[in-house]
Amino acid sequence: MATLMDVTTQSGKNFSEDVQKLAADISQIKHDLGGLAKDVSAAAQSGAGVATEQVKQTLESVKKQGVAVAETLGDTMSRHPIASVGIALGVGFLVGVAVSRTRH
Repeated sequence: MATLMDVTTQSGKNFSEDVQKLAADISQIKHDLGGLAKDVSAAAQSGAGVATEQVKQTLESVKKQGVAVAETLGDTMSRHPIASVGIALGVGFLVGVAVSRTRH
């Protein structure tokens, strides 16, 4: 029959083994979290690179559209100079009225 001392000693050994296993598990978790942090950082940098490329492409597209609009506007102004001056005066007048109303 097992004595109280034997049971206590066995329980202490089991507890000690459990603590060692827990320490090993915690160490593994720390290692895994370190790897995860590196993976997240790499993914973020990769995502930032993709986002930067998309922004560059969008800016290039807007620039091309702006150049096309400027060329079209220039052609229209060359073909209809009097109408262009009239439109410019009208737009200037409307902007002046709008600005003066916001100041009062």
